[in-house]
Amino acid sequence: MTIARWDIPGDWTWSTIADIGDVHSGGTPPAHQASNFSEVDGIPWITPADMSGHSETYIVRGRRNLTADGLRSSGARLLPAGTVVFSSRAPIGYCAVAANALSTSQGCKNIVLNSGNVPEYLMHYLRYSKTYAEGFASGTTFLELSAAKVRTLAVPVPPRDQQEAISVGLQHLLGRIRSIRALLAPIPDMAAVQVDRILADAYEGRLTEGWRRATVVSAPSFSRVADLLATPIQNGLSVKGRDKPPGVRALRLSALRSRRVDLEDVRFLPIDEARAKRFLLKDGDILVSRGNGTKALVGRAALTDGLDQPTIYPDTAFRLRANMALALPEWLSHILNAPQIRRIVETSARTTAGIWKIRQSDITDLNIPVPGLAEQQEVINQVGRALAQIDGIYWSVANAEEMLNILESTVHSLAFRGNFTKYAIGKLLDVTLDELRLQAAETDIHPPPITPVESYRGPAKMSRALKSRIDPEVQNKPYLASLLGDQTKGTLPAKALFEISALSIVDFYKQLTWEIDSGHLKESKDGFQDGR
Repeated sequence: MTIARWDIPGDWTWSTIADIGDVHSGGTPPAHQASNFSEVDGIPWITPADMSGHSETYIVRGRRNLTADGLRSSGARLLPAGTVVFSSRAPIGYCAVAANALSTSQGCKNIVLNSGNVPEYLMHYLRYSKTYAEGFASGTTFLELSAAKVRTLAVPVPPRDQQEAISVGLQHLLGRIRSIRALLAPIPDMAAVQVDRILADAYEGRLTEGWRRATVVSAPSFSRVADLLATPIQNGLSVKGRDKPPGVRALRLSALRSRRVDLEDVRFLPIDEARAKRFLLKDGDILVSRGNGTKALVGRAALTDGLDQPTIYPDTAFRLRANMALALPEWLSHILNAPQIRRIVETSARTTAGIWKIRQSDITDLNIPVPGLAEQQEVINQVGRALAQIDGIYWSVANAEEMLNILESTVHSLAFRGNFTKYAIGKLLDVTLDELRLQAAETDIHPPPITPVESYRGPAKMSRALKSRIDPEVQNKPYLASLLGDQTKGTLPAKALFEISALSIVDFYKQLTWEIDSGHLKESKDGFQDGR
């Protein structure tokens, strides 16, 4: 007897997958025989890796095809179009509908439905039921869902016309959600570019040009970082600890991922106060990561601020304690994170066993321009205001993504409890499932490239000043379209276009919207094109 997962309408039934279709396992031919595989033609062959990141409804092929010999020696079988392909290990839960006849590896379980059932409906339900399906899995090396267990999974089965309505409705609504996510995705990277621009201008003195014109100040002088410190640079302490007290609070390396030290990201070390004393932090201390598996995080500076209890720092960080008569800690932290310094530090980094490391001298020997304390404070003020706005953008994006997650879960919940159908029927059936499949054949199916193609080779040279929407070169003119035409005759993604625009994030999106609405830019799946 099928166990009901929730209440459903009276004309629906709870069934198992075995009740509505046949489950077939895939297979893999001997990998050492090249004659079993074909990169160009042959029988499409799908693996869980091919389905990673595949959000479209239909799938055509994977990265490799099987030859006829490969199919015969694999234990796989040729499956018809409309088969629901479900990844059953590494990981469990990827799902798509076969757009054509294909085969799969043993990492997929394949469901050929009986007549009267809609593959797209089951595909959406299985994607929604990933956690539920994982509960039936077993294994020591990795979890795997056997064909026998897949057959027992419970499915709420409405009449066929309702399955079609739900499928079409979900396709439309989830497509809208994916589109919004695609618009949100590049914004954090754009914000990071904006941070680099601000810090670059702070390093070069451009950020305070107006302030200097109104204030009589001495010109910056260059100084080694070592000469700006009140005490010599120092490594932290490395002792095996635990997640909970007792013990001395000690930061984890992950506490240094932001511009300010996360004082709650700690562990507790079994050492006495005397040993901990020389490693205790003070407000204003700068911690610099001296080793990390990610090169971009090595040498990043984080400011200690808001200490309310004794805390020490790990051996994976250097501590810099600024001489307040020469350098304000927050100013020095900003300068150490400027792109000009980052390029030097990353060039100095060396890797051993996949870990990038720098030496103390890679930081202390840096020669940086040092303005007077009044100008340092003005840099702190201006950078602080700009970063507060950018942090607001990060928060807004994170909040929007969370709302989209809730919306997606709600849409699925309504669909598979029968509450969605009464809205779908009569309103969404103006687009039939056959039309949906036709649209998918034209726009939704994009076989993954066999080799990666580079369409954009990195940002242009950093602009020396930001423009705004009231700049005569920008106002009511196809500014972005002109930049795009100068850079390439093809397409640029939003991030790349932003990096060459010299506009703030807010002004960039205002200008982008105006140029799209005015026909100066055209949007495609790969980015933006000159529409003139």
